[in-house]
Amino acid sequence: STNREGCTPDTRTSILRQTHSWVADDSPSSPPIFWISGMAGTGKSTIAKTICEVYSGKYGDYQLGASFFCSRQLPELRDQRNVIPTVAFELSHRCTALQGELVTVEPKAMKKPESHVASLLLGPWKQVSETQASKWLIVLDALDELENNGGYNILKQLLEGVAGIKGLKILVTSRPDQNIANVCRRELSSKTICNLQDVEKEVALQDISKFIYAKLGHLIPKWKAELDQLAEQCDGLFIYAATAIRYICGNPDSKVQRKSQKQSDQLKSLLSKPDLLLTQNSHIGILYQRILDEVFANEGGDDAQTVVSTIMCVKQPVSMPVLATLITQPGEDLDEAWVREVINALHAMTFTQNDCVYIYHKSFLDFFPKDGITKQGMELTKSCMHVMQQGLHFNMCNLPSSYLLDSEVSGLQNEVQLRLGNELGYAVQYWIPHLIEQEANDQLFYSLAELMEKKVLFWVEAMNLMQKKEDCYRNLLNLQIWLTKNMAPLALIEAVATVDSLVKSFTQTTASLSTPHLYLSSLATEFATTPSATQWKNNFRNVPKVICTGVSNHGGEILQMQCGRAVKAVAFSPNGSKLVSGSHDATVCIWDALTGDQILQMKGHTNAVHSVDFSRDGSKVISGSDDRTVRLWNAVNGEQEMIMNGHTEKVYSVSFSSDGSKVVSGSADRTIQMWDAVTGNRLIEIVGHTSAVYSVAFSPDGTNIVSGSKDVICIWNASTGAELKQMNEQCGGVRSVGFSLDGTILVSGSAFGASIWDPVTGDQLKQLDSHINVITSVAISSDGSLVVSGSDKIVCIWDAVTGEQLKQLDGHTDWVNSVVFSPDGSKIISGSEDGTIRVWDAIIGDQPKPVDGHTGTVQSVAFSCDGSKVVSGSIDSTICIWDALTGDKLMQMFGHRSEVSSVAFSSDGSRVVSGSYEATVRIWDTATGMQLKQMHGHSGQVWSVAFPLSGSKIVSGSADQSVRIWDALTGVELKQMNGHTEHVNSVAFSSDGLKIVSGSDDKTVCIWDAISGGQLKQMDGHTKYVLSVAFSFDGAKVVSGSADYTVCVWDVATGEQLQQIKGHANWVWTVAFSSDGSKVVSGSGDTMVCIWDATTGEQLKVMDGHTDEVFSVAISLDGSKVVSSSPDQTIRIWDGNIDCALSATPSLHHTTNILSEIQNESGDGGHAQPDFGPSLISSSSSMNSLCAHWNADNQGWIKPHHSSEHRLMWLPPSLTSALVTPDCPCIISHRGHTSVQFDWDCIGENWAKCYTPTTGSSD
Repeated sequence: STNREGCTPDTRTSILRQTHSWVADDSPSSPPIFWISGMAGTGKSTIAKTICEVYSGKYGDYQLGASFFCSRQLPELRDQRNVIPTVAFELSHRCTALQGELVTVEPKAMKKPESHVASLLLGPWKQVSETQASKWLIVLDALDELENNGGYNILKQLLEGVAGIKGLKILVTSRPDQNIANVCRRELSSKTICNLQDVEKEVALQDISKFIYAKLGHLIPKWKAELDQLAEQCDGLFIYAATAIRYICGNPDSKVQRKSQKQSDQLKSLLSKPDLLLTQNSHIGILYQRILDEVFANEGGDDAQTVVSTIMCVKQPVSMPVLATLITQPGEDLDEAWVREVINALHAMTFTQNDCVYIYHKSFLDFFPKDGITKQGMELTKSCMHVMQQGLHFNMCNLPSSYLLDSEVSGLQNEVQLRLGNELGYAVQYWIPHLIEQEANDQLFYSLAELMEKKVLFWVEAMNLMQKKEDCYRNLLNLQIWLTKNMAPLALIEAVATVDSLVKSFTQTTASLSTPHLYLSSLATEFATTPSATQWKNNFRNVPKVICTGVSNHGGEILQMQCGRAVKAVAFSPNGSKLVSGSHDATVCIWDALTGDQILQMKGHTNAVHSVDFSRDGSKVISGSDDRTVRLWNAVNGEQEMIMNGHTEKVYSVSFSSDGSKVVSGSADRTIQMWDAVTGNRLIEIVGHTSAVYSVAFSPDGTNIVSGSKDVICIWNASTGAELKQMNEQCGGVRSVGFSLDGTILVSGSAFGASIWDPVTGDQLKQLDSHINVITSVAISSDGSLVVSGSDKIVCIWDAVTGEQLKQLDGHTDWVNSVVFSPDGSKIISGSEDGTIRVWDAIIGDQPKPVDGHTGTVQSVAFSCDGSKVVSGSIDSTICIWDALTGDKLMQMFGHRSEVSSVAFSSDGSRVVSGSYEATVRIWDTATGMQLKQMHGHSGQVWSVAFPLSGSKIVSGSADQSVRIWDALTGVELKQMNGHTEHVNSVAFSSDGLKIVSGSDDKTVCIWDAISGGQLKQMDGHTKYVLSVAFSFDGAKVVSGSADYTVCVWDVATGEQLQQIKGHANWVWTVAFSSDGSKVVSGSGDTMVCIWDATTGEQLKVMDGHTDEVFSVAISLDGSKVVSSSPDQTIRIWDGNIDCALSATPSLHHTTNILSEIQNESGDGGHAQPDFGPSLISSSSSMNSLCAHWNADNQGWIKPHHSSEHRLMWLPPSLTSALVTPDCPCIISHRGHTSVQFDWDCIGENWAKCYTPTTGSSD
């Protein structure tokens, strides 16, 4: 795409000879990397092209394996992420043995450019090199033209990994970029570095003369003196010579070639006056100016300059039709032919390839006046916005079905190219980058507001179709920054924020894999949780209706990075674009805060890294480790710059001063050390703490240091080390301390909770103590309004003024070690022992209304006999009664002082019995919630309680190994049955009240006489703890669940095992019989609730929805409902019908009251088995029937039970975790729940019907 030629014969001979000699030298003293360095225009790329041509056929022992020519002009050629994968792909086509190694590379390696060289190139090559006879040369040209220091990053990876490489040589070229030059001069010998600026002037002159003679030989001998003068004028710059030759020869695409006389005239016009002294920086510019002056004079002055300015302004090369459209003002006629004439006249500096216009050399862009580019940038911005207003509309590419991912749509890329491979596609991709370069004005604000109102959703659609979703998200973030900086109208800022909310929920999630789900999923969800999104509601009336009760898709997890090992510390860069982490595996890593991609991994520490921090300018990172060192790193290239030794024990905390000149560290050696960040010298040692110093930080002005240790917070003078203030915590070590940005308040976290202090007086201003466990980390937002804290698995946000907890962020599965706000306060990052870094939405906004539910693990649930109510017991020490249809809380009973482990209804529903960890059994009145009786006798936790059908007695089983029978009216203990040798986990009465069954940690199931207390039977067979037992209604069978993962059915009379049911993948915590004895329901640590045929052991139904172990299940007397509970703090009520897929169709709109419909229709099994084939996308009536039973998969896609290929909708994790479905029509949780109503006429092939444009709306 850059129209390169190789070297003219007999030029560059010395350089080429040096390169060939290096390639041929396989001795250990010859490094595998050769670097050609030179200023712009010195011919680096031409040399690289020649080397590629020479080695394209075998030259000596080597041949060309792959090449990559970087270029700023094209996005794909300036992106580091494309270089090594392309090289590896090309090399594997020539060296087939490499293909087998690349196939084994994990796909996620492609997303980690920081390790591309090792994972995709050098690593695989080392595996096959010993068996390869062929030797390969790789050429990487113009590495300095890669964005974001990408060339340096690649070169550094290569230099770190080439040791011991055989049979592979790598030639790289670049300008003498400082980072690249430093690493090459340090790592390479002078024999493998070629500096083109060091070439003798006479040699360069000779080569340029030969080049000119080769191209303009027909002007010799008559014009030889002038040609020699031109060669002198080039002053060693081949780009000058090449540009001059193109100018002299005329347009190569012209049908009429320029005559020699005309060429000689052009030559003479270029020759400088003898007294004009030109510098290397200026004379190429003078050449360009001379040519442009001529073009403007001949082609229309200002109009022609507009063409040139636009070529300079565009973010990527465009075709002439696109260029013509972009420069045409509204109301003007398009004149593509004239644009083509201007481009032809610019042939000395530009060329066309695949009908796109390119510049030959970046020096032309560097030369062009910046004010001209600025002026045209404004016009280009307006043009892009106009093009979008005219061209964007709904369903741009006629997507056939919302069931399909974009990758599954045949011919989609051709359609995208047809619809968006033009000026509209350019405008869609680059209107924001152009806009944010401009000075704001009211006209721009007006145009932007109009775009936001009418076209912005279609812009997001187009960006997704063009596979630019990351750019879409980044562009909106940049747009918001620009609007804020330019004090845009508040309404416009809010409108863009609403779009940003939608874009974040779409482009950053799985929904973006299917463009229709911009509307059917992301927009539909925004309608439920973002009030401002309702501005679009009239135009999209037929999207699914999402109903969120006590839950939102905002304010939760935005991004997650899997680190593999425990993350001990995290910190944001000053601009919020990156974050740094320190891990148990001794690494320090830098990440992209938007995409989650790892940018750098820094190795050097030899033990866990406990603390990290960015310098104020973002150029440096400091880290502290268990290896007793403090280390300083270059945040751009990842190099370790300094090791600060002095601590004699683990370093727990490090922090930069605000000016970046100093570093403070705290250690297990009880000292605080302050270091010079430039020299690494220790400036001061502060001794005063009597135990480990867990946390240190500078005050914002750098004058003070705060430290946290056991029971005490200290403030020290940073100059003298003198103690200024001491604040005592009530108990537990202070794990984290930090100042607010203005230094007026101090926040701390400890075993006692989080506290806010006045650092001047030492007074405690607020105490934040909702965390159950030790607070490991605290931070305060930049505006001082919020505090974030991390503890066991949870992150909490607090109001720093009132001390009120505003939000709890759940998701981590182990201790949260570190939390911090982003600089703008919009995000929080947390690092955890679970090996993840998570980015959270810190915006509080309108919080969902709280809903009723237990606040801890729900240990036990049971139905009332009529199935209308559910009782539950929780580790939050409460008992609740719920409406089994609506999920409404009817009663809450308080009295237990510890966790409630078991609950049961009496048969008439008037009483509830409960057992607790506090060793008591209690009876409650369900009408009033009053405690009627409290029974003492057990000496250990009461794990299980039950009523007989008569309600006259109670049985209990305990950790004290006994089973006890109580009088339900008087509370008197009637019997104690001893026989088990371990905890009794479960007990139950037979329906006639004459027998009791018990299950124990001693692996046995026992049957007892409920009158005499004698043991009737002992059933052995389980190989681990028996966790749950139950009688069949007729008393003939017993079912048991065990830690051996099995469910067993036993004959009560004989003790014989009738059935062993295998299917669960974890402990079976709970079992129950259906009233007719034909089915068994079980709940397991594998999170599943299952229904089994009690006779055959066949699995009849799996109910998947809990996100943690299932501790308790019960089945209603009529068998229509199953209730389950879990440590996920939810109670779920399921459709218990086995033939639910055959029953009558639920209503069109599925909501939580579907349970009543199921009750009305239960037992109707006469419908034929539906065919989940093409009819799934037919008429609404059959569609409704066939999609009546659906659930969300682990990726968030809602799909019909019998069709994994049909995606009805996508929901984020915060909503799917408590999603009401046809098979789980009621969820009771204090975290809320979500339900969905589908319009079956507007999904699948009819998805476009979701768009309902109103009069006056723009399509």
